[in-house]
Amino acid sequence: MLKEPPVSQSYIDMTVSLMRSFGVAVERQGALVYKVPRAVYANPASLQVEADASSATYPLAIAAITGGKVTAETVGADSIQGDARFAALLGEMGCAVQQDGTSTTVSGPPPSQRLRAVEVDMEPLTDAFMTAVAVMAVAEGTSRVTGIANQRVKECNRIAVMVSELGKLGIEAGELEDGMWVTGVDPVTFAPRPATIACHNDHRIAMSFAVLGARLPGITIGQKDCVDKTFPEFWAVMSSKLGLSYDVPPPEACSSAAAAGASADASIVMVGMRGAGKTHLGESAARALGWECVDLDHLYVERHGAIMTAVEQHGWPVFREREAALLVDARCTASGAAARAARPHPARTPLLLRCSARGRSGP
Repeated sequence: MLKEPPVSQSYIDMTVSLMRSFGVAVERQGALVYKVPRAVYANPASLQVEADASSATYPLAIAAITGGKVTAETVGADSIQGDARFAALLGEMGCAVQQDGTSTTVSGPPPSQRLRAVEVDMEPLTDAFMTAVAVMAVAEGTSRVTGIANQRVKECNRIAVMVSELGKLGIEAGELEDGMWVTGVDPVTFAPRPATIACHNDHRIAMSFAVLGARLPGITIGQKDCVDKTFPEFWAVMSSKLGLSYDVPPPEACSSAAAAGASADASIVMVGMRGAGKTHLGESAARALGWECVDLDHLYVERHGAIMTAVEQHGWPVFREREAALLVDARCTASGAAARAARPHPARTPLLLRCSARGRSGP
């Protein structure tokens, strides 16, 4: 028994449908009561596993926003996922939508034709609202999305973040009691202010602004790896399947925010095998953050001579003790923020672990 009407009914419906497929019939009694029998699941002879409808919204939206054509397989009219309704929304905005039971094809309007603004209750597909807003940002008129109040308490306050990050680009948007509005710009004539999008480690923020970036220039996605939560192959798929191209931004595009949050004695310790790329990565990170880069191999050679010669003369244990001591000197006595590279051996010593614990360390 539910205490109050659920926010996303579609997820309950999806669960009930799958339970039925495995031989357990759940009976719904009114709006708040579900009667679940005591039973044993039985595997069906076959089961079509649908693609993730939420992830499918991004390529479909790119088709809508660029005038292209995309087909999402195993997400069609028979889908039990709430976000499968996203294609219908694109249809209301002016896209051509074709669906059969197991696939959806969206064709965006030609460049000479603007998408239409809409007012829509997205309670049944709340996870797709950010994708929809990215499309609405280039539609003609002001769109309103409601029914998404719960999105304020997800990975971040998604409504507030969408409003603020669209504002960085010069796109007007604002919050509603249970949603938001956005006034679309003409992508042909609009010149957005170049901006780095603060994703707040939210995968859907990153992917939604990637959709907008397929139509508007000057968008840099911060924390691009946060897409790993639900769509690790996102950037590769968008490139290989849809032909989108991405540029690595210059260090100054992403350094200011990261450097602003770093304390005066912060450090990053990179540990890996020789030749793995620690020095290159450390130097690149240091340039981007405005930090000092310290390579322990270089320090070792300065103080003790060639590494392999020292190992042959004194053995690996002595080398490890010396390199751990170098890290202590570099981390615990140096002032200012720094990125440091070390071999894997010192990480096994208590001395290095105590030293690293004073700062921020990573693999």
